[in-house]
Amino acid sequence: MHLKHSQSRSTDMGNNLKDILNSSNENLPKGLRQVVFERLEREKLKKIARKKFFLRMEVSFFGVLSVIAIVFLGKEILLSDFFSFILLGFSDMKTVMMLWQNYALSLMETIPVTSIVATLLPIFIFMILLRQYGKLENSKIGVSCLSSRT
Repeated sequence: MHLKHSQSRSTDMGNNLKDILNSSNENLPKGLRQVVFERLEREKLKKIARKKFFLRMEVSFFGVLSVIAIVFLGKEILLSDFFSFILLGFSDMKTVMMLWQNYALSLMETIPVTSIVATLLPIFIFMILLRQYGKLENSKIGVSCLSSRT
């Protein structure tokens, strides 16, 4: 019940603001409409700047995390049997070709899957955040163009 009251109150306030701005009453101070719209524009720019700041922090965090994960994945691959089997494929090609099924199964068994997943997860999150940051940057450009006209 309280929610309905506050929703109707905010709707009434929005309607009252529109009524005040759209009325041609002589009692309104000169330039009120422009002042209100400039204030709304500044609030919109503050909100975008806040979102942009937090997205920058998230992108930085997941960028660093991605680099660290890639380094640890490389270390994991070099120390695992997977790397030894890969090298075997290059050093003894004839034997690998004769026993290719066993070789393929051995490769599949030794792939460090958890390390690969743990590396790809922060990279994908980093890419998603970069995309959101790009969208926010484009929306900010549109807003700043509007604010420069006034």
